[in-house]
Amino acid sequence: MNLKKGENFKVLIGVLDWGLGHASRMVPVIKYFQSIGYEVNIASSGKAARFLIDYFPHLNHFTLPSYGVEYKTHSLTLNALANFKSVLRSIQSEHKSLKALLSDLHPDLIVSDNRYGFFSETTPSIFIGHQLQLEVPLRLKWLSPAIQYLYHRMLKGFNQIWVPDYEGKMAISGKMGSPNGLKIPVYYLGLLSRFEEVKPSEKNDENSPMDVLIWLSGPEPMRTEFENIILKKVSESRLNFVLIRGLSGNRLQTIPKNLEVYDHLNDQAFLGLIQQASMIVCRSGYSSVMDLLCLQKSALLVPTPGQPEQEYLAKSLSNSKLFTSFTQGEFERNFDFDSTYVKNTTTDKYDIKYKAEIEKALQSIFP
Repeated sequence: MNLKKGENFKVLIGVLDWGLGHASRMVPVIKYFQSIGYEVNIASSGKAARFLIDYFPHLNHFTLPSYGVEYKTHSLTLNALANFKSVLRSIQSEHKSLKALLSDLHPDLIVSDNRYGFFSETTPSIFIGHQLQLEVPLRLKWLSPAIQYLYHRMLKGFNQIWVPDYEGKMAISGKMGSPNGLKIPVYYLGLLSRFEEVKPSEKNDENSPMDVLIWLSGPEPMRTEFENIILKKVSESRLNFVLIRGLSGNRLQTIPKNLEVYDHLNDQAFLGLIQQASMIVCRSGYSSVMDLLCLQKSALLVPTPGQPEQEYLAKSLSNSKLFTSFTQGEFERNFDFDSTYVKNTTTDKYDIKYKAEIEKALQSIFP
């Protein structure tokens, strides 16, 4: 690189605010930039912004427009159509916000995690995402070529794509991470997990026995619907559970005696529970999957209904024997915690290689 590490090099990172997954997977990338002396500036909104401010309180933080997506039905297709115009307006507004930041900060590099308007014509811009091919609901498969064409056009303003995944047989995202005609350089970073260097806090097993760890994520109303299913099954079980709700406020009114509940946990406590649990249940969000694979843990995946990406990922990972999966309907009708055991470990070992891959990608921009 013609810019020496740490030599007044500024990077501006924009993070999508759909839940915490995009923010959490950017933690190792931000830490890497810090480790080589870059000045890191972060821009986001909503829960993602609050998470990153708590995680990196000493960095500069800026507010971007929220995409403001509302999930009024279980159909991602209907939700996407209902929110299409507002998302486009948010992307345009995001691009204007970025221009204002550029005039103030003058960054050397822009990194966008799934923010489509967060690129510049004058500053090298990176897009981070694991979906280069969008999963389309079965009834819209006939529209898939047009959707892929429009999606790839949305990415044309970026200089590179960084995919948090592996190529070939080790691919986690399956066909979703394949470029398939995308005319932008693609670099595969491997796993990104905030737990990579975290040491678990100790937990007193005798005072707080726990068999099953459940953590919830994703949009409402599906998060609460799944929580209600979980609470019913917990109350019918002889096992001991810990539930991480991924939610602030709106406390549970009735908690079964065999359930310990947290809204959020810090990384050390969270990791301690992951290590302790005999069984784990969670959504098949991509960041959750990467966290588990980084820790060589398996889980029962229950994809969010109506989200083709999560449904595809859960099925693909189940077929590869890395995880077990049930649809939410199957889980509600047929799953019984006391009679079904899902392994908590996987023998697959994924190399953590993102630092070398980022270095390689940046060298192609700053030779």
